[in-house]
Amino acid sequence: MRKLLRLVLQIVCFLVLCSLEASAATLMEQNDWKVQMGGFAIGYMYNDSSRSLTEIQGSSPIARPGTLDGDNGRSQFSSRGSRFNFGVFAPKVNGWKTKGLIEADFLGFDPTPGSAAGNSEISFFNNPTLRLRHAYVDAQKDGWQILVGQYWGLFGWDTDYALQTAAQPPVTGVVFQRTPQIRVGKTAALSETVNLETATAISRPLQRDAEVPALDLASRIFFKSRRAGFSAWTQDQKALPMVLAVSGTLRKFETAVRGGSTTDKNSYLGHAVAVNGMIPILASSSEKDYSNTLA
Repeated sequence: MRKLLRLVLQIVCFLVLCSLEASAATLMEQNDWKVQMGGFAIGYMYNDSSRSLTEIQGSSPIARPGTLDGDNGRSQFSSRGSRFNFGVFAPKVNGWKTKGLIEADFLGFDPTPGSAAGNSEISFFNNPTLRLRHAYVDAQKDGWQILVGQYWGLFGWDTDYALQTAAQPPVTGVVFQRTPQIRVGKTAALSETVNLETATAISRPLQRDAEVPALDLASRIFFKSRRAGFSAWTQDQKALPMVLAVSGTLRKFETAVRGGSTTDKNSYLGHAVAVNGMIPILASSSEKDYSNTLA
């Protein structure tokens, strides 16, 4: 009976997520200014075989079998993933096209129910905390892009190609981050069907006491003539172009020297490289037709 209930709830959750489409409405359009509002309300229904997670798996560990949490399940209903956003599109100035966006949901920081902080389940799920997702200004001209604010990180650049799942992303193993940053990028057309996009960003240091911001570098190439249907978690299914991307990050950390003076410290430079790709196997050359394709 428990397995049947779990299957039914997972199917319902999957159908809700796959059919979800964020709506947007124009609130004002005057003198080349446009203000839009969008968002969606969503209900999650989960039945887990362990008592390990809330709505988001992320990098949370799964309780071991043979423990109370590992041998018992739980069900949970939640609407904390509901979100809303406001976007402002400004008229062009000297050829620069500028927009600003603020987006929030209700997955803000709260102590997990049952934790030492004493938070209750009703407080956690029914009275959630507002969380900032995106807040940035973006300006573009002649293939150049300048972005300032909180947005997807450059490391593991291809968020549009992250796999769709029935679970609320991120899931384990996905390079996934939103962070405040200053980014400069350039898109160049190598041919009629091939674009090269490069970018660099300085972003919020993971350890502020290290003083040095994180540095991210990325490059990706799009082959627009080769496409396949892809249902990313950020958008509806589309015929997306083939893409290959490589990105890297440098992040500094510092620790105090035990028994040393106030100025003694150990410094560490963390670094990583990510390679991403979406490769159509059965391809379509049409931007609109994604039937009979495989990626």
